[in-house]
Amino acid sequence: MPLKIIPRLNITPIPGLLKEFFRLMASKKILKGNYIEEFEEEFANYIGSKHAITVPSGRYGMKLILECLKLKRGDEIIVPSYTMGALPIIIKKMGIKPVFIDIEQKGFNIDTNLIEKKITKKTKAILATHLFGTSCDINKILKIAKKYKLYVIEDGVNSLGTNFKGKKVGSFGTAGFFSLEFRKPINTLDGGVVTTNDDELAKQIRKKIKKLDYSYKNILMKILIYYIEVFLLNSFFYYFISRILHSKFRKKIRYFYQGYHGSSCYKFTNFQSVLGIKQLRGLDISNKNRIEKAKLLKRKLSKNKNIILPKPIKFSSHIYYSYVTRTNKDNQFISDELLKMGVDTSFGDDIMQNCPLSLNDTGKYPQLEKLMSTGLELPMYNRLTKKDILLIANSVQRVIND
Repeated sequence: MPLKIIPRLNITPIPGLLKEFFRLMASKKILKGNYIEEFEEEFANYIGSKHAITVPSGRYGMKLILECLKLKRGDEIIVPSYTMGALPIIIKKMGIKPVFIDIEQKGFNIDTNLIEKKITKKTKAILATHLFGTSCDINKILKIAKKYKLYVIEDGVNSLGTNFKGKKVGSFGTAGFFSLEFRKPINTLDGGVVTTNDDELAKQIRKKIKKLDYSYKNILMKILIYYIEVFLLNSFFYYFISRILHSKFRKKIRYFYQGYHGSSCYKFTNFQSVLGIKQLRGLDISNKNRIEKAKLLKRKLSKNKNIILPKPIKFSSHIYYSYVTRTNKDNQFISDELLKMGVDTSFGDDIMQNCPLSLNDTGKYPQLEKLMSTGLELPMYNRLTKKDILLIANSVQRVIND
């Protein structure tokens, strides 16, 4: 196996991180300051929503939305069966029942044709996840929600900058939430944003945020972790890390990583807001660069009938936050073979999780099960070179065709 590995993981670079930290430290405005309001205003304008509220993390944002909409124990919420495993766990811990829906084959988002069959008198909301950089069929979800008087909560964690019919995801539903952790298109050393057009909902969320504390220590720790992770991903150490990620310990590592990132319960700081403002202003360019790389990979793989490439639904753009394909072979076998060629990939529940299985739901989800066994996430991020893309494409072709 080559010592140089193209990582499956990526840490979004933060330009001017230490410069901004020391500048704000000198003015004693690391934690509090006017940049928080400025970032929220610019984020709201970018999404096209009336309000944007900074929160400790994306998942914390979802929890706040559910609390402020006054969903109570025994209520039900429609949830895609394939999403980040922490979300339905949070929902269940709140006493709300997640009702799972199978996924569609194009973008791996919730299959809107199956939603109405699962709606009951206890159903109060639909979690509309926009997965991997493409929109779910949000128009149809809104029609169903209107018919049954349900809330629509948009999960835009994977799709910051994605358009549906010319509007940004996160601006359609009752509320939306986004993550700003290390791997997301905007990296503010963790944190998140809630968007909404509902004045009263925004007011209630802000009330809850005011009760939280700031943490200077948490910021210092995140800066240290950021530089450590960037170093590891860009050094020969990743050769050894990739072997561990393909070992029997991979699930424990994933649970630890996901549990640590996004688990903060501290207020979003002035320092994080400065980082967010700079990256938000360059987000469309950053997304465009990644889209161009994804197009090159698509051109190289599109003629292979044994590979099903990602495809957005009609009217949706795709920012390719993740490049998830399906193949004709066992995905763990393909992933292990690609690693020998210097390409690290994700498969199975290392991409997203089989949520019904983790919560002991015995329902049948055929499209989810198919994706879990044949889905493969290829590296896709801005620092990839043309040479990297060609290596990825050629290696996939070799393994698939053998």
